[in-house]
Amino acid sequence: MRTCIDCQFLVKTHVLDNGQAHTYNWDENEKAHKAILEDRWVAECHKGVWTKRLDPMLVVKTTVEENRRKCPFFMSFQKSMLLATAVEQREIVRQNRRNMAAITAILISAVIGGVIGGLIGR
Repeated sequence: MRTCIDCQFLVKTHVLDNGQAHTYNWDENEKAHKAILEDRWVAECHKGVWTKRLDPMLVVKTTVEENRRKCPFFMSFQKSMLLATAVEQREIVRQNRRNMAAITAILISAVIGGVIGGLIGR
């Protein structure tokens, strides 16, 4: 099952009084408790799938354990990976998939063209 607690994009954001926001990955203790254990933090998906702007001391367990099987942004958590790196890696994977789809379409067209050409040439 794919859950947010296992996703690279599960983050916590701290908004200062001046409006500046700082975003971090959850630490190991927070992941174990499935809750942000400090004041003034917001639990959210870095890709914008969901946000919990509630009392930060509340456990957001139901949200982070929800099955996100169909979430196109899910990326397995890798310890110590920066968010910027995760975003870039995710884009590289998406581009590689598009390239493979294009190559597959070209190969299928070539095979079909060869078969039809062979049948017409008879």
